[in-house]
Amino acid sequence: MNKIIKRLEIVKSAIELEDEEIIFQQVAHLKNEPLSVVPGTIVQAIEERRFSDALREISAWLQSQRAVSTWQDPAIAASKLELKALETQLRDLIDKRNTRIQILDDFNDLYHLRLGPLMSRILELRKQLAASAQRKQEAERKRREKDYQSCQHYISQAVDQLARLKQHWMNQNSDSRESVETRQRIQQQTELITALLAEIRELENDFSRQDDSATRQAQEEASHEYDEYQEQQQDAQHRFSRDQRLSSDERNELKRLWRQASRLCHPDVVADDLKEKAHQMMVQLNQARQNADLAAVRALLTQLQSGLEPMMASDRLNDLQHLRSKIQQLREHINALLKEITELEAENAWRLATSVTDKEAYFSDQQRALTEIRNTLAAFLFTGDDVFKVISSLSGGERGRVSLAKLMLSEANFLILDEPTNHLDIASKEILEEALNSYTGTVLYVSHDRYFINQTATRILDLTNQSVVNYIGDYDYYLEKKEELTEKYAPTAQEATEEAKEETPSEGKLTWQQQKEEQARKRKQENELKKVEKRIEELETRDKEIDDTLVLPDVCTNVGRCAELSREKDKIQAELEELYEKWEELA
Repeated sequence: MNKIIKRLEIVKSAIELEDEEIIFQQVAHLKNEPLSVVPGTIVQAIEERRFSDALREISAWLQSQRAVSTWQDPAIAASKLELKALETQLRDLIDKRNTRIQILDDFNDLYHLRLGPLMSRILELRKQLAASAQRKQEAERKRREKDYQSCQHYISQAVDQLARLKQHWMNQNSDSRESVETRQRIQQQTELITALLAEIRELENDFSRQDDSATRQAQEEASHEYDEYQEQQQDAQHRFSRDQRLSSDERNELKRLWRQASRLCHPDVVADDLKEKAHQMMVQLNQARQNADLAAVRALLTQLQSGLEPMMASDRLNDLQHLRSKIQQLREHINALLKEITELEAENAWRLATSVTDKEAYFSDQQRALTEIRNTLAAFLFTGDDVFKVISSLSGGERGRVSLAKLMLSEANFLILDEPTNHLDIASKEILEEALNSYTGTVLYVSHDRYFINQTATRILDLTNQSVVNYIGDYDYYLEKKEELTEKYAPTAQEATEEAKEETPSEGKLTWQQQKEEQARKRKQENELKKVEKRIEELETRDKEIDDTLVLPDVCTNVGRCAELSREKDKIQAELEELYEKWEELA
């Protein structure tokens, strides 16, 4: 009876709106009802298009039905009220969830469109690096297998040779010289076999420890991540191209109508016998949204609002057991949605998407920042695909350049550097000089590189005689004014000064012999200083050559060669430290 009442109310509203399509759509359903329930005069008046008479008949019949009081089980009535409240809450949560998903989708689509190509390139390089690591590990495994087979071959030959030597020794006179030599050869052969056995055991241990599952997994994950991102980017591009057919107002209207319609036909909020119909409506609705078909979404919403029988379970269930079962189901759906919304709002993506008020401005700022980073990296000789390299794959000099680039990109206005030119080649030093000269903040550094100091320093602080002497100029100015300003601003104690004046003769009072000795001492000091500087230059050049050699493919894979070069590099650094101290004393 409730269904018939609702249909007649829809017909009554349609007559008032003069919407004949809805009128005759509902009449088709009413004609299937028994005549004892639905007055035939109403159907007849509508079919004869006597809409005024039909309206009076409908109003009179509805009034009579409202006057009839029917008894209803209080438990059923309470359950239906509870169910209706839960249905309303669930619909609101569905709309809340869908709203948040739309916000995230819009933000992600804009991200893919503006920054997607760069991220795609990064993921592609990660994929290539993972594949390269897998190939290297496979090559290393094959090399070890080859070494193992060679050891097996050599030890077989060595054992045979040892057996021949022992047989030969047994046939010799034990006191003869030839016998002594044979015993020595047997001893050498035994040591060789022992060494080969040790190498075989080491290789076997390597085989037992070798596990390339992590490398394979990393390669698979990198490949999957790249493919997945490519698909997401393509989908975003497709949605963008699709939405361009609509204006901004139309796109907002499409989103609003879709959310409104999805609240009405979501399978979780309808009666069980209508789930299939709700699912079909939901499919049509989502398809219309994907196609940016605003007219189709609007038509589906109208159909849901006026053309279909009530779809909510609270309007159709009258069995207490079914009502309670449906209530339990809705409570579970509500708890699941609340958890989903809470987890969604806890994600960094949601916080970022909701904190950005002007998304276009935000992504424009990101692009400018990336451009600045690329320009800075280019200034430090990182161009093309070099900007996507991982730090672990860089040489020592390249890592130094990266660190300097990070400093230049930081917002710090005061930098403290300790020997910044160490381990840098000539090109890197020139880059550093240019970067520091263009830096707007203050830089305090310690360096033994006199050329670098001359190129960058505007002030030199000299700690002497427990005082700091300030030289406003470069290193050449410091050398020129050192003696004069030290005597003026950092003298020794007064007593020591007076004693020195009494005991040390003035330059004018030095004897001819003393003057010659002093000149000879200075010449010797200058010559020694030149030798130190020349040696420093030679060591720094060799240090650079080692850095360049270590990155060569045939060297970086040779453990023995790498170890040898590393030891040489350590010796160079130790000697350089001593020479720097000596240069400081002589300068």
